[in-house]
Amino acid sequence: MSERWEYEEEAAEEAFHGRLYNELGPQWAEDHAFGPYEDHYKEAIKEFTAERLKSYYVAHPNLAEAALNSLMYADSLMASHPKGALVFACP
Repeated sequence: MSERWEYEEEAAEEAFHGRLYNELGPQWAEDHAFGPYEDHYKEAIKEFTAERLKSYYVAHPNLAEAALNSLMYADSLMASHPKGALVFACP
């Protein structure tokens, strides 16, 4: 699915909900905010976020390589140049 299509679908859904809100009022929106998923909303968001993060890290396994190299360089500077080590150790 393309990002543009997903964006257009989300925009259409938001517009639909906006029309419902305007036609039916805030009480309808409050009554139907989460529907049957209200009890599991936080858990569902947590699982979704964890899955997205995991898939990103799997797709980019060398993501932390530059930071790790900088930290190792900072460690090597620590004995002779502690101020320089601080520069390389901090993001």
